[in-house]
Amino acid sequence: MKKIIDSLLAGILGHREKPLPCPPLAGSRVDLATYHCCGMSVGAPLQAGNGFFPDPSREQTVKDEKQGFEIGAQDGVLDYAVIDLELFPGTVTRNGTPLPHLRYWDECAAAAGLGEPWWRDEDGDEVLLFYEDGNIETQIEFPGKKTARFITLMRNPLMADAAQRQAYACDKPWPPRREGEIT
Repeated sequence: MKKIIDSLLAGILGHREKPLPCPPLAGSRVDLATYHCCGMSVGAPLQAGNGFFPDPSREQTVKDEKQGFEIGAQDGVLDYAVIDLELFPGTVTRNGTPLPHLRYWDECAAAAGLGEPWWRDEDGDEVLLFYEDGNIETQIEFPGKKTARFITLMRNPLMADAAQRQAYACDKPWPPRREGEIT
């Protein structure tokens, strides 16, 4: 699954240099409603001294497989974040409220806790829920159709591309209405 995500991100985001080292993430927070990620926001300009990217203007990746964490910067903006819920030592929240059992949520629990997704894709033994607000896309992946494992936040929504919507057999128009937004 990791190879699929890496390949997907490489295809979307292009080739990146060797990832930068990642600081310890214990105590870090990722918020699914505000798109805050360890003191930065997906889609927002990076500030100097952010603790992750020494030169915010460069295209860079910070990745730590042991902590289940990857973030990427492009054009001076936090471009994406990928969180492995099994390994990430921080806290995932929604509007500041911790979601401590998110790792054990099935699709029904995700819909109850985050709202109905904008789109649902089922491919083989995997389910992917898409939450869209027109600017940032949140994907929650359920390998084996069981419990949530990966969360991806992207500033350039995959579903904004008509070819991607077609590949996912998505018949919804873009941009989305607010129905699939995590609130």
